[in-house]
Amino acid sequence: MSKAQKEAARRFPTGAKVRLSVGGPVMVVDGATADGRVVCRWFDGSKLERAKLAPELLVTADATAGTATEPASAAAPNGSAHPPAPLPAPRAGARKRPKAAGGAATPEG
Repeated sequence: MSKAQKEAARRFPTGAKVRLSVGGPVMVVDGATADGRVVCRWFDGSKLERAKLAPELLVTADATAGTATEPASAAAPNGSAHPPAPLPAPRAGARKRPKAAGGAATPEG
């Protein structure tokens, strides 16, 4: 395995979700070529597409938010440099509203 291939595989491991830094569909990494390009696959409608792309063109895709972020080993799960703030504790005596059959909250009374 060449040095360029190892570096590409380290930055974008097989199975990682990526996209072009300028946007586009989410793609899955299939591996890396000897010259360091990243092999990606994605669907265009019902057609499976495949391409070999320079790692400089790619960013990791955050599947939960649909946004792209630079790969960073020390970044928080939300892609920021700082972890999210903790949620406040529930108030004492707070009640949850019961849900109706359709999932909507019912008026209290």
